Amino acid sequence: MSAVQSAITTAEQQHRIYKAFDWIIIPIVVLVVIGAFHIHAMLTM
Repeated sequence: MSAVQSAITTAEQQHRIYKAFDWIIIPIVVLVVIGAFHIHAMLTM
């Protein structure tokens, strides 16, 4: 018997967590891409 249980019990909860995860990950990825371009531009122009 495992002492660890999932906090997600329904499909609706799973969907809400995926949406929240998207709202966290997408802005981070956008900022990283913008930052990488900024560094590239500042070093080459």
